[in-house]
Amino acid sequence: MKPLTRADCPRPALSIAMALITLSGCATQSSSVQPSAMVPGKAPDLLNVSAVAPPINPDVARTAANARASASPSDTAVTSASVKPEAPTLPPVEPSRAQEALKPSAFDENAGLMGPAPPVAATAEATPASIPQAVTAFPIDLSTALRLADGQNPTIGEARTLILGALAERQAARSILLPSLNMGTNYHDHTGPLQRSNGQILKLTEQSLYFGGGAGVTAAGTLAIPMVNIFSPLTNAIYEPLAAQQRLVGAQFNASDTANKVLLEVASLYIDLIGAEATLQARRVTAIEADKFASIVADYAATGQGRQADANRADSDRRFYQADIQRAEEQVAIASAKLAQRLNLNPSAQLKPLAGPLEPLDLINAEIPAEELIRNALARRPDLAAQEALVAQAGYRVKEEKARPLLPTIYLGFSAGAFGGGSNLTSTPLSGFAGRTDYDVGAYWTLLNLGAGNGTLIKQRRAQEGQAIADRARVLNRVRSEVVSAKAQSLALRSQVTNARFGLQSAEEGYLLDRARLRESLARPIEALDSLRLLSDARVSLIEAVTRANRAQFALFVSLGAPPPLDTPPIGPGPATSAPAPGLPPLP
Repeated sequence: MKPLTRADCPRPALSIAMALITLSGCATQSSSVQPSAMVPGKAPDLLNVSAVAPPINPDVARTAANARASASPSDTAVTSASVKPEAPTLPPVEPSRAQEALKPSAFDENAGLMGPAPPVAATAEATPASIPQAVTAFPIDLSTALRLADGQNPTIGEARTLILGALAERQAARSILLPSLNMGTNYHDHTGPLQRSNGQILKLTEQSLYFGGGAGVTAAGTLAIPMVNIFSPLTNAIYEPLAAQQRLVGAQFNASDTANKVLLEVASLYIDLIGAEATLQARRVTAIEADKFASIVADYAATGQGRQADANRADSDRRFYQADIQRAEEQVAIASAKLAQRLNLNPSAQLKPLAGPLEPLDLINAEIPAEELIRNALARRPDLAAQEALVAQAGYRVKEEKARPLLPTIYLGFSAGAFGGGSNLTSTPLSGFAGRTDYDVGAYWTLLNLGAGNGTLIKQRRAQEGQAIADRARVLNRVRSEVVSAKAQSLALRSQVTNARFGLQSAEEGYLLDRARLRESLARPIEALDSLRLLSDARVSLIEAVTRANRAQFALFVSLGAPPPLDTPPIGPGPATSAPAPGLPPLP
């Protein structure tokens, strides 16, 4: 398992092929129901498509058909209105071409928690898609999503751009003692009195011309702008490159920390999309069971062998399940749009997750002691390393101000060019041109405001260092808290997954028992309806528990300082894959 790096993250294009997200079912069971024992460690099938309403008695069906045919128009209208509220007939759900192409030929009893399941059959009462399907749908897996985010997410790109700015600042700091080169010329003309060194006043008109390296020379003075010039406090030349290097290191670790956070968010959004797709499929399976059950209860009520109130109740439940499908479709569309936004893609293109069995992931063994996890996080977390760099930078600033009164400001100038001139005391105004060189070296020490200024600068730098140390302590505490919290959350959610599995098994067995008792006229339909509602909630609860557990595993992995792994096994409907052995992430 290697950490995510830019070299490992190309920008692959999304495939255009469609992929079907299906859920696990269970094999068709015999008419004699024998509830299975709750074996510890054995996960029940998440979506039991066999747990549907009891089969229609042929005699009841024929009697119901004859009753409808012989009934008067007014009686038929009353019966229909009492069983099914007036509403337009919903068209059947037609399986898509991708569903037909990927339809499994037989159900595999060894499938995982959410392995392949038979396609949802179209029924007269099935609910059509309330959210219009996108014109284009792109299949995407977690590895592709992470690579796209690493290469296209603007937040990550902005953080990496700051590295370029830090590189430029370091280069400028390392260039302090490199000389500057100047080329130029200057002309000087004077008319009027001048005073000699002995005090004599002369009325003088003079001219001079210089050209070559540097500029700004008059009379016997040196060049104001030398050809080769170095001027800098020696403290800046020594300590500025060291501080700039730490600033660069901090920018690099901050970019890694930003990438880790964004990639964790992308992984969480991808898991949410898988959970939304799984919930939608679970709602559809439950709605089909409710449709069949409502139809059967209505037939019994039409023949007088059942109560009309039970038929009305079953029809009401059926419509509630249809509303659940519409809400699930809304969540799928929202999850797809959020993931597309984080990947810097067009949200109008629907993303379809390509994934394996929806099983809890074991990226990090949550049983590892918290002390060991914290110790590894302190050695890996990029945000803590960035704060350490800021503390080191502030320390170099303090040393710089302490050494400023002790180290001089150096000056170096060298010039070479041609110079000539004249005056009213010479034969020509401009003459005597010849080559000229000037070389100047100087050094001076500065005590700002009799030392008070230097003391003030030292105090300011120490205050900045103290702030950096306090920020490091806050980051250190946050890292410890995130690791311990992620560990506790991962353990708790794993227990919730186990409870949800047994809860689904109990709900499934209870529904089968109520269905069998209803077939033998030992129970009322309301009991089977309640069991179906519990079964539907148990299916969704298990999906939500697995989704939260996987998000907690990714959070624990990233809290140790590594980005979400690219070699994560597929987490969704599809063929089973072997998960990597849980452990600690590699050092970045």
